[in-house]
Amino acid sequence: MDMLASLQGKHGSMVSAHIWNNLAESDATEAKNDLLSWLRLCDKTGAKDLVIHGGSFADRKEGVARTRRVLESVLSEFERKHVVLNLENHYAYDYRNCRELFSEPWEFNEVLTLDSPSMKFCFDTGHGNMTDNTAELLGALAPWLNYVHLADNHGLDDNHAAYKQGSVAWEDVFARLRDISFNGVFCIEFPVLEDRKPFQACVQEIRNRWSDAERAANVGANISN
Repeated sequence: MDMLASLQGKHGSMVSAHIWNNLAESDATEAKNDLLSWLRLCDKTGAKDLVIHGGSFADRKEGVARTRRVLESVLSEFERKHVVLNLENHYAYDYRNCRELFSEPWEFNEVLTLDSPSMKFCFDTGHGNMTDNTAELLGALAPWLNYVHLADNHGLDDNHAAYKQGSVAWEDVFARLRDISFNGVFCIEFPVLEDRKPFQACVQEIRNRWSDAERAANVGANISN
């Protein structure tokens, strides 16, 4: 933890966190306490962004409502610490019977309309490719977009292929992000292996399109729990 805290601000670096708690299925008090414990860790490490999932639930509408109630219960504390909760788009609800929440704009609208500076949207390129609704998500949720996960796949499974190794329409994705004036965090979520060419190409593409020095530094690789 001390090492992470020491990285904050060095060489233009930043620290963020990504967790996998199932907010919808958890007991509400337990889910609230878990998020507040992550908030304390964010405070200690200097992280200002926490990427979260809504989880899964047998009744879709009730699952979204449960997620909203949990998030609403912690927002004032996140606002006080100036840490942002970034709710990520996930698989289609009927994907392999996973019953994952938050793949369509209406689900996000139920939560993002809490209208808090600490409640934002994280767009995952690979998940958007699987649900084939990238344009719809970015168009409808642009005002809340704060964080972008970059990974490729072939549209069927979430295999986190490297940049341009799958079927993600990268030119369209980046063009849409530019069109909505995205100026948040890019997080590379595919493995950076011995062959670093895909990683380097992805970073260079971002730097070419978001050319100012401050913005270009806002690119990182993912470290999650």
